[in-house]
Amino acid sequence: MSLNLPALADLEWLLRPDGEPLSFDEAGERGLGQRIVVAEGVDPATARRRADDRREFRRLLALRWLGAMRERRGDLPGEWIGRGLSLAGWILVILGLLLGGAAASVFLSYDGSVPVNVLPFVAFFFLLQIVLLLALLAFVASARMPGRGPGLLHRPIAWLAQRFGGRGHDAVAVLRVLHARRGLYVDVERWSLFTLAQRFGIAFNVGALLTALHAIVFTDLVFSWSTTLALDAHTVHAAVQALALPWSWYPEAVPSLDVVTASQWARMPGKFVGGTSPESALELAAEWWRFLIAGLIVYGLLPRLVAWLVGQWCSHRALAAVGFDHAGYQELFDRLLPRGSGWQSPRPGDVTGPAPVSGRAPATPHAPVVPDAVTGVVVWGSLSRHRAALAEAVAGRFGAAPRGLVLAGGAALEADDRAIAELAALGPARVVLVVAAGHQPTADVLGFLRRLRAALATKITMVVGLLDIGADGAMRDADEGERDAWRRALAPLDDPYLWVEAMGGAQ
Repeated sequence: MSLNLPALADLEWLLRPDGEPLSFDEAGERGLGQRIVVAEGVDPATARRRADDRREFRRLLALRWLGAMRERRGDLPGEWIGRGLSLAGWILVILGLLLGGAAASVFLSYDGSVPVNVLPFVAFFFLLQIVLLLALLAFVASARMPGRGPGLLHRPIAWLAQRFGGRGHDAVAVLRVLHARRGLYVDVERWSLFTLAQRFGIAFNVGALLTALHAIVFTDLVFSWSTTLALDAHTVHAAVQALALPWSWYPEAVPSLDVVTASQWARMPGKFVGGTSPESALELAAEWWRFLIAGLIVYGLLPRLVAWLVGQWCSHRALAAVGFDHAGYQELFDRLLPRGSGWQSPRPGDVTGPAPVSGRAPATPHAPVVPDAVTGVVVWGSLSRHRAALAEAVAGRFGAAPRGLVLAGGAALEADDRAIAELAALGPARVVLVVAAGHQPTADVLGFLRRLRAALATKITMVVGLLDIGADGAMRDADEGERDAWRRALAPLDDPYLWVEAMGGAQ
């Protein structure tokens, strides 16, 4: 199965935190994981390490799982999203052909009395198309700005998809789920939609080119130029030469100064300024139509073809860069390849060396450890007096001493804003929010996490740890039931890189 925008939509739809129960049970998913391990020729423990370390293996696991899910379910939104994209592409092609042909017909209309003015044709098909292409590139560049990127699915495409084969899906509901992932896949969508838009540009120029060639071949067009501006033939010829630089190697398509001088038309007397006869004007037309066709190809069709190829390449590159590493995927890999699966203990007589020393270790594999990653710590509310001990706990849990520790959740709301600003300036790879066990996931906590995510990059890991610190300084993790309650409370944030995890304290 290939990875594309519909496949990403299906994966995110299935892995969303508040999704309905999957058609796979635990045994079925483990069986699928075992079949993948056998097909890859590795043992389960090695396969689980690859899921942590290798993006390509995570991609394989996710797509194999998606293929199995698609066989069991026919109601996933990816199919009709793909259908909407395809339908939108064909609509753009048809509109482009019609509008391009209609525009060329208007600018090349000739009733035998007033020659075709080449200046409007040049302005529309040469200069305007360059401006539009630059504007489209500016749109693509602006999507790199925080909060400015498109969502994973645009509303017009959602409407088309639902109107023509949505199978009862609520397009707004799908948009709401996928919109939360736009920071992850903004490159995929930006270049996919950029490539889609080039279909219109290519079709527009093909339609204009075919219409222009039809008019030139099957009618006797006469060309001229006229303007209210005080432009002489030398100025117009200089502009024509500048525009014709890309095809200057083909002099027959570059009107000479004599042709430009003889083609100037005066509308009031209704004749050529230089007294050119209609017969002579027909002879001069050849250089003008070659100039117009060459410009239509060079300034219209070729840039759109190049843009389409660049968009295709960038789309494939963006798809290849998808990490498959957020919380939903980590939980999926834990179900497919449980840690410790396939491990067999050694015989007691084969074990040598000193006895293992007890110590802290991650209680769950979900949040990636990434030793030495720049880590920021937020100590929430009443735990502020234990900041030094909490810094040590975070260092032991993640293998990295915190580079910055801030306090939040106190009486002064300004302190929360300062904490977020300090963390954003730190540029961490991971932020750990430590909250006292028993503290409820109140609106102020959710609001703080939402504002913190807005100040950080989408893929920066945020971990919430719940700790109880006794009078003797001993730390104890909250029980799994309390962590589950926090996970359910944080699910509406739709943050794919937000975990609620044990901190490795004594139970």
